[in-house]
Amino acid sequence: YLRRHAELLRSIDAPRMVYFTGTPFIMAVMTRKVNDLTVFDPFGETWTAAQLHDLMQDILAKNPTLILIEVNGSPLLNAPRQQFLQRVREAISSRFSLTRTEDGFEFWMPRSGNPWPQPS
Repeated sequence: YLRRHAELLRSIDAPRMVYFTGTPFIMAVMTRKVNDLTVFDPFGETWTAAQLHDLMQDILAKNPTLILIEVNGSPLLNAPRQQFLQRVREAISSRFSLTRTEDGFEFWMPRSGNPWPQPS
């Protein structure tokens, strides 16, 4: 599973892609792809609503053409990381649409004309 997961990530050549995985360090080593964000491990470095808002603002500033999110039920996710990724999905859902799922990743593509969510 981990190899297939990494192979898919490695094969994607999308400009300004952002990805969320349960194993950010291992994925970075296996794929040589690192998010261009202010945090390396969003789960480990994003604890409050304000920090999540800041992360979303950082992502918005990058204007990603694709956001990948590890699927629920992945053997690479524990319950707290699943909950965090659900918060990410909720935060991006007004700007991005889930278009497909493949090899353990959800593919989220930009929508047009929707405002970025504000912190709650």
